Amino acid sequence: MTDGFLQELSRPRPDPGGGAAAAFGARVGVALLLKVAQLEEFRVAGSRQGADAWPARRQAAEALEEALAQLQEEDVRAYAELAAHFRHGGEAREEAALQATRIPYRIAAAAREGLGLAAEVGRWCARHLVADVQVATELLAGSGRGAVAIAGANLPWLTPASSQKWARRLEELMAAMDRELARARDTLTARRGGGQA
Repeated sequence: MTDGFLQELSRPRPDPGGGAAAAFGARVGVALLLKVAQLEEFRVAGSRQGADAWPARRQAAEALEEALAQLQEEDVRAYAELAAHFRHGGEAREEAALQATRIPYRIAAAAREGLGLAAEVGRWCARHLVADVQVATELLAGSGRGAVAIAGANLPWLTPASSQKWARRLEELMAAMDRELARARDTLTARRGGGQA
């Protein structure tokens, strides 16, 4: 992650756009989770209690960051492809629109997975790190919602049957994200109020 992406994003051109920005935002959230997981892995190294779990949490964060980085790049390509075929219509535009819907859906799904990881990390990390996990949680939630919005913006370019199917999938994913967000927020609020140190 560098400022280069932010410079690219701010330029007056179609890509990178909102989907890539959502992936980038989710990557920032995951980076915070990775930081906390690594700090805790170092802190409990050699301890009998909880030492085995932190490497798995760190690895989960690393895998999620890698997946989101790839999706960020794929979204830029997909949107460029949609822009190239937009005026011509037909099957080429339909396929490009489908890909431009599919990728932000996957970004949102990754953000949902990140929310689950945030709840897990926040439940077990030292209390002074909970605020960092809260920031990660809100970044992931906002990025996931943004990715759903981007996917939904492409539905008018799909066939009616495909559009309806994807609208249902997006609605289900949003509901799943809301459940994960509520669980993460509840966990973190409880930790800020007391519990394990």
